[in-house]
Amino acid sequence: MAEQLLRWLNGQVDLRIAYSFTLDEIVACLQDIVNRPGVYGIPSQCAEIRMSIHQNVTRLRSVIRQHYKAKRGVDIADFYNSCPDGSGYLIPPPSQSIAREANPHWPSAVASLRLIKWKHEGIAYWALPDLLGLFMSSLGSAPTGATKRNFYLPLTAVFGQWCMKLLGEGKWPAIFQCTWTEAGEYCPGASRGGFATRGVGGSWLAVLDRARYGVIRSPLLTLANWSQTWTPTIRASRGRGTPFGRCGETYPFRRVLVTCRTGEEAGRVHGLALSSRYVNFAHLYDDRLSGFIWRGLVDPCANCQFLIRLHNGDVTHFNKADGREGAPP
Repeated sequence: MAEQLLRWLNGQVDLRIAYSFTLDEIVACLQDIVNRPGVYGIPSQCAEIRMSIHQNVTRLRSVIRQHYKAKRGVDIADFYNSCPDGSGYLIPPPSQSIAREANPHWPSAVASLRLIKWKHEGIAYWALPDLLGLFMSSLGSAPTGATKRNFYLPLTAVFGQWCMKLLGEGKWPAIFQCTWTEAGEYCPGASRGGFATRGVGGSWLAVLDRARYGVIRSPLLTLANWSQTWTPTIRASRGRGTPFGRCGETYPFRRVLVTCRTGEEAGRVHGLALSSRYVNFAHLYDDRLSGFIWRGLVDPCANCQFLIRLHNGDVTHFNKADGREGAPP
């Protein structure tokens, strides 16, 4: 028997249908949410902030070209539409879904481009996936009775699909993540993605890595003798691991886990991480344990496990097997 998924946004959004939205439909849905928040049960507070987030997503989105089908091996014929590329996606070259400008200090700087950061509640944003996650998390709490099976996993899969269809030819995120509380606060996020490096002078990746580390950096992390370039995965692999900040958990942890006021509250936070490979194979939402989406779940890496414990979370609540009991085989 198929999973009974909860509907999102005051019952207005069927996640199974939203999962298969074309690019046109995603663009129209996001715009309708901004135009008619009351229909979707969204509080009227912070309407201007939501509009600003949406404008940033629009500015950084891309229309995926027909030739991209051969490059990615994905049937994207239905993605192509008449929406224009965002101005922030196109300029300055190379095209990418990262807010940026020419660096006036080049060639003395690390890279010929520098980030344009937009701040919300003290957290900096510059990439489309993270801005889309912020937008979705700003729309109110999860529906009553939400669980990993009936809401958070399908929502994360929808978030991943929407990210892929809004992004251009830059590097796609490897992981999509969602962190949530038992009270229904949630935040989707993605690993580093949306960028392009060809034609950029210097080390654009170093700029991006340093900025993402700034999102998760804290005095607690420093006191534990870790840094951006010295992490549990780097230590375990003798230098070939991952810096802090590159994972899909970066923004969700910063917005949900780090802000918990007590250890007890942090211990009730849950999360999941979904490999983006499912996008290539699951063209419809598949709620079976044997399907590509459930099989695409991964356990938190050593860096993320450390961050969970550092902020008094329970690592078992983030494991891929957590919450799978009763799902269709």
